[in-house]
Amino acid sequence: MSRPRAARLGVRCPHCDARCVGQRDRRISRVLTEVDYLCTNPDCNHRFVVSVEAVRTIGLSSTPRSDVHIPLSTHIRRGAIAAQISALPPARGADEWPAGQAASDPTGDLFEATG
Repeated sequence: MSRPRAARLGVRCPHCDARCVGQRDRRISRVLTEVDYLCTNPDCNHRFVVSVEAVRTIGLSSTPRSDVHIPLSTHIRRGAIAAQISALPPARGADEWPAGQAASDPTGDLFEATG
């Protein structure tokens, strides 16, 4: 059985082309992370840093953040997205939900005492 494609992806040493392993990472921002890599070839033993950056969106997030701005890929149909967004109902504030229906928890208060 072959491994999933994501498991086969990896970083190669720029000097000897051997596989490298990530040693640690540092989150620079919401879209940028630096990863320290070590070459697995004991004769090479090269250590280097790779920047991993989200550069374009190819599928929209279901939980978007207003402070994250990643450009849309050119293949995304912007017109279709705009139509979907405009068809959505306006967001309701916490005080606008019908009586007895919680905005964030439709099953009720988990900490409410029961009879």
